[in-house]
Amino acid sequence: MVGKRIPRKNLVLGALFIVLGGTLLLWTSGKLSGVLSFWPVLLVILGLYLLYRVYILGGSESLVFYGIFSAQAGAFLLLLNAELMGNLYFRNLWPFFMLFAGVALLIYGLQRKGAYRVRYLIPAVSIILLSGVFLLFSLGFIRVSLKTILVQFWPVILVLCGVFLIVFDFFRNKIHSRKAEDI
Repeated sequence: MVGKRIPRKNLVLGALFIVLGGTLLLWTSGKLSGVLSFWPVLLVILGLYLLYRVYILGGSESLVFYGIFSAQAGAFLLLLNAELMGNLYFRNLWPFFMLFAGVALLIYGLQRKGAYRVRYLIPAVSIILLSGVFLLFSLGFIRVSLKTILVQFWPVILVLCGVFLIVFDFFRNKIHSRKAEDI
């Protein structure tokens, strides 16, 4: 494979140096010990590789979501392994993964046009807001149990669904009216 070049090689090397340098800094400072604590770096590298395939090599746009989610989740798990999150346990931090999925979907949706943008942005914002609510409960900012609040305020879910449908209909009709004007 003589002559095969890596597009934007400085970008690739720069990203690898940041990931590896940051990980080695955690290791030399004593925050990471043992080989098993390094496994989240593989998720970060996988995520960066997927994003490289999309943005530099022109790969499938569907990889954007997986790339962003993998990079975020890997970085988060690396910080968790380094015990930089304090006395928090994984069972309290699961809503962060919902948040990562929502952010990844939001970024992917912002790249879309027209009705497809709305189809991604509304669920993305909903997932982000829902993960924020779950984080308030799982991190102990709200002392009442989620079950107690849901039993009393479950009709709010119906109201939110109604608002979602109206917003979706508004954007859908707005897009269709623009297409009709162009004809």
